[in-house]
Amino acid sequence: MVSESTILGVVYICIITLTAPVHLLIISILIRKQEFRSLTAYRIMVHMSICECSLMVGHFLGGVMSILHVTFRGHLDKIGGCFVNASWIGIVFFTFLLSLNRLMTFLEIKISARLERRVFNALLLSVWLMFCAVFAIHLFPEFAIWYDLTKNGYRFGKGSVAKVNEDIEHNVIFSLLIAEFLLCLATVATIVLRRNAYSTRFKLSSGELKLFVQSIIIFTYLSVIRCAWHFGQFVQLSDACIVARDLATQAVGLLNPLLYLTFNRSIRKHVLATFRFHDRIFVNVVVATSK
Repeated sequence: MVSESTILGVVYICIITLTAPVHLLIISILIRKQEFRSLTAYRIMVHMSICECSLMVGHFLGGVMSILHVTFRGHLDKIGGCFVNASWIGIVFFTFLLSLNRLMTFLEIKISARLERRVFNALLLSVWLMFCAVFAIHLFPEFAIWYDLTKNGYRFGKGSVAKVNEDIEHNVIFSLLIAEFLLCLATVATIVLRRNAYSTRFKLSSGELKLFVQSIIIFTYLSVIRCAWHFGQFVQLSDACIVARDLATQAVGLLNPLLYLTFNRSIRKHVLATFRFHDRIFVNVVVATSK
């Protein structure tokens, strides 16, 4: 009889196997196409998407361990834990930078494109350095992450040092999520106030607004997942709730591709063109203008 752990492992791997190719395709589109490469928001989202792919690597390894019921003497779960924890830190930081960029855009802060690029490049580099630092820290035995085969999830070690590290990482993530929430509130307030004060001059770009909505959805989803994991330690959860939480965690890498395809017609057009489909709206525009 197939165990629940094996079934969940297969589901995890199927989710990642279906999601990863689309994610990599969208990343390649954002990197190759000048219309996206020149915008700071999309450059941030490229880095966030790469970080999400590294998160999927960790969860893929977790799926393998769930299917085989073995952690390979603790080596595989250590590597998988490094990917998962470092990726969470990276994703939350990149989401914070995206929220900051949205606020700066709607405030219409007048800085040169060159200065903006330099500032955000430095911030992006800082996040990746932090990613590497967290990854390296979890390679040490005192900070190693282990994979719970009975719960199908990664866990921090039980030592005092590991507990301190767990608290630090949780506090960093929750602090960033709170900061992102405040940035989102500030952005909404900015839009409303500028709309009321400069009703004739303030032009709200639909593209910029969609990016802001996308950042809110990402922030909300990440917040719900982290709260579910954090407060789940103090509440007796049913098996169904645990499975739902784990599946939602696995689906973090699926969120951005869905948002890209939902909110951005240009990205959707490029993705469909890759699979030799056509966006009907795009074709109609081409035919109309050719006459």
